[in-house]
Amino acid sequence: MRRRVASLILGFLLAAVGRAEDTAVTADPATWLDDATRLLWTVTDNGYALDAAAADSWCRGLRSAGFDDWRLPTIDELASLYEKQSSRTIKIRSPFVLSPGGACLWSSTRGACCRQLPNAWGFDFTDGSTRGGGQLPGKSEGADWRALCVRGPASPSGS
Repeated sequence: MRRRVASLILGFLLAAVGRAEDTAVTADPATWLDDATRLLWTVTDNGYALDAAAADSWCRGLRSAGFDDWRLPTIDELASLYEKQSSRTIKIRSPFVLSPGGACLWSSTRGACCRQLPNAWGFDFTDGSTRGGGQLPGKSEGADWRALCVRGPASPSGS
């Protein structure tokens, strides 16, 4: 009987610790936990324009919310944050806030574009389009492209 009670108490304590860890993660104002995908996101981008390689390095080097295993999201993961019906210029769901000029985000997805070597694709939150190589009309590669980081297993498609 004592062993059973001790086992129940231990189980309760372990469950409480697990819930406390989840709460600590979601309570960090710099991150957001997507309950549907179990992906943990940074809620702001890196804050300045950079090319795809620098965006990848920035996420891999990020230390936030007690974690050091951040990565660039796949194109599909970024697309899941697009809010088409929004009246805002930058149509990204709440609680995300992109820095001024940062409507376009790099992804870990690679593909061929413009007869160049395979390169990174990004997502434009002004119109919901995906673009290869960061090519925006009238802008050079990397101009106004930012990094938003995520942690958790990558989605099966899009990388």
